[in-house]
Amino acid sequence: MLTKPALGQLADIATLGVRTGAEVVNFLGFNPFNDQQTGKRSAMNVPRYAELAGPLDEALDILAAAGVEANVRYLPFCAVAKRHRKSVYDFSQIPYDLHENDFASWSWTDLPAQRMRDASLTPPIKLGPRLRLGALRAPLRRLAMELPQAAGNRYICAGEHLWVQDMAKVLAAEFNPRGYRVPTGHLPYWLMWVFARFDKAVRLALTFVGRKELVSSAKAQRELGWTMRPVRESIVDTARTMIEHRIVPAR
Repeated sequence: MLTKPALGQLADIATLGVRTGAEVVNFLGFNPFNDQQTGKRSAMNVPRYAELAGPLDEALDILAAAGVEANVRYLPFCAVAKRHRKSVYDFSQIPYDLHENDFASWSWTDLPAQRMRDASLTPPIKLGPRLRLGALRAPLRRLAMELPQAAGNRYICAGEHLWVQDMAKVLAAEFNPRGYRVPTGHLPYWLMWVFARFDKAVRLALTFVGRKELVSSAKAQRELGWTMRPVRESIVDTARTMIEHRIVPAR
């Protein structure tokens, strides 16, 4: 957590991550919601961007030199040197962070027990065997290394847009005949708004209702020859994996 007392330890944290073989080191700034009005934040614990820029850049340099991925949350791009902007994920970009693709860790940390000093922690959500992220990205990285036109460029690697209801229909078509009951109904916005008054997860989801993420991988396809597997195939395979590892009970 990027608190003011922790700034002097950022380089040590990065060095520890390198020494212990970490794949990713996360640096979390104070998020733009929840406790802003509680009086808990002050100049004593929240650093100015100018104060954290130097220590954070130093830590990111250590990780970059060792080939360890870094992930900086809830900070604007201007808070780090230009060479490190690829590591910044502000709030609106969280859906593009590969480590939040199922929001499992986010959901776990937001449970009440994890936010109370004297409460027992909730057991972590188990998602099966650990994925080797490097292996997942290897094809695209290989293309970027082999093709000279990729130097200095940034590429978006994303498939077609699907609403959650569309995903549910894909799952229902595949798994309902096997005894599952995948809901495909549409919850009216006004009803979500009512639920949001009592449920923080629904309140967060409201920010994404009706918002279409207009991104395109056309540049990666055109310049690198990269193609993504069909998104519907990925959805079904994800569900099969969840059944295989008993995250979803088998029928």
